Amino acid sequence: MDLEAYRKTFNKTSNFLQLIGAELTVLREGYAQVELVSQEKHRNVNGTVHGGILFSLADTAVGAASKSGGRASVTLEGKLNMIRPASVEEERLTAVAKELHGGRRTGVYECRILGGGGKLVAEGLYTMFMLDETVEQGG
Repeated sequence: MDLEAYRKTFNKTSNFLQLIGAELTVLREGYAQVELVSQEKHRNVNGTVHGGILFSLADTAVGAASKSGGRASVTLEGKLNMIRPASVEEERLTAVAKELHGGRRTGVYECRILGGGGKLVAEGLYTMFMLDETVEQGG
């Protein structure tokens, strides 16, 4: 599978990523990075980036990493621990997903969200269900 072509198509076809302003920036087998520059629209009632945005970044990075082997997948379970708040003042947030186990039916992935200066913002563990369908090359 041409991972670079798939990365570009993923960004073009994901309406949700476009809505929140995120982008899949790196895709390798069993590994993905999704980035977002925080903005006022991501603010929660406490004045920091909403946890739903953080969870979405992690879930998207894990989803991309799990599809990098060419099989479609869906999230079976996800858990994200919020470590420190992220600022809404144009802080670059990077979700880094890595495969821990890639099985025939399930995959387990860790995801860390790093903020400005590489500080840990959140860390999670996800289980993905691998579907019988394949991810088409480049799409």
